[in-house]
Amino acid sequence: MKLETALSCSYRDFESLSLDEWEAIAAAILLSLETELGIQFAGSKVSLPDPVDVQPGLTFSFQTSPVGDQDMHVGFEGVGGFESDASGTAISVSLLLFADGVRVSSPERDYYEMELHSTTNGDVYWKRLGWQRDEFGEFEAIRKWGQLSQ
Repeated sequence: MKLETALSCSYRDFESLSLDEWEAIAAAILLSLETELGIQFAGSKVSLPDPVDVQPGLTFSFQTSPVGDQDMHVGFEGVGGFESDASGTAISVSLLLFADGVRVSSPERDYYEMELHSTTNGDVYWKRLGWQRDEFGEFEAIRKWGQLSQ
């Protein structure tokens, strides 16, 4: 299934998808994000929906290869989700920045947020919401490289 189609489906359409179709959606999201960011992920992990879930969706995590030399290297780890309900379909990603294996953040810049959207003519684009504050503490415990993708 193409991302354009996935973003325009109703949540009832998703209830009938096979695990292979969910895997294809996850692969398309990750490829689209790699293209948007201009980087290739070093690894990713996808959690597919359980057939008994009332609300269909999936989650995924990924990480880049750290870039730099022996004195300093930086990289991103991220987590994203795809969910669909009566109000529509949402695909969002949160990126965390790491330098020398330690998370870089400040009170106002904890993570970078992006959402995948579809235009009325069916084109898909990533909307960059920018740096966000972790108001609910979802990423508070993630301090070292690799914790997010475990």
